Amino acid sequence: MQKVFLNSGWYDAGQLDGRLSQVVRGGQGLALHFGQETKLTIAACVRLRAYLDALGDQGLPVELHDLATWGLGAYLDRVGVFEQLTPSVSVVGLEPAGQSQARRGQSEALEEIVRIPISGPMDRSVAERLSGKLAACALPQVREALANTAFTCFAELIGNVRTHSASPSPGYAALQVYTPRQGSRRLVEVVVADAGLGILQTLRPALLAKQAPQGALDDQALLLYAVNSGISRHGEEAGCGITQSAKRLLRLPEPRLELRLPDMRVRFEPGPAGGYVITQARTGAAVAPLPGTHWIFRYALD
Repeated sequence: MQKVFLNSGWYDAGQLDGRLSQVVRGGQGLALHFGQETKLTIAACVRLRAYLDALGDQGLPVELHDLATWGLGAYLDRVGVFEQLTPSVSVVGLEPAGQSQARRGQSEALEEIVRIPISGPMDRSVAERLSGKLAACALPQVREALANTAFTCFAELIGNVRTHSASPSPGYAALQVYTPRQGSRRLVEVVVADAGLGILQTLRPALLAKQAPQGALDDQALLLYAVNSGISRHGEEAGCGITQSAKRLLRLPEPRLELRLPDMRVRFEPGPAGGYVITQARTGAAVAPLPGTHWIFRYALD
């Protein structure tokens, strides 16, 4: 079993991913040890849950150590990381209290991890909850406009999970508003993720079958084209929602978009000529295999 130590301090999804990618290899189990002051952003919590699900689905043992009923242990319990874990995943020395159900919806700045059903009727409530939570934290004069924009964005991303996942496992969505030190802006982090094939694995074969020129682009170029220009395996109009959502994010302060695919992690930021550019990419040995597509939006709220 591989051991990983997460020392005290903040970890966003990319930092956590990078740390786990160093050891999650070769069909071995994982023993994850946390520092007393280790903290995870909401997207990092969803990324952690994705790793727990992926390793658990392989029947590999996973142990979470050094968590208490306060601090990170309480937070992971509160946001729903411990809900419905596979039998091979254990929280050593801590019995999760199931706070996520008892306290769900009580915080104005947090939308705990919500499951996105892959099949059945489209459920608008997840997008409504996320956008409503975000709008409630905004200034009154922009609240309605932000709620409408956010709902469109979240609904498209959730619809994308249902379209591209090709997995029986549910997706996840969550949101948190962070209030940093005095003088800093509040930050919003939103994550929508699934455990499926990955957007490129469903998009590229369809483009090649249609002999679309974009099918010949390398992975990073194809992702950038999809975000900036819009593209879909279902026709010209179907891929515009992701582009419009990304463009709406560009209008907000300090925007950042991150994508985690099964074999790649990419960060997009505003480019000098408008649209997005890729400012960070991790591939190959730098990323452990992880099913699905994870979208992370982060920006300043005010």
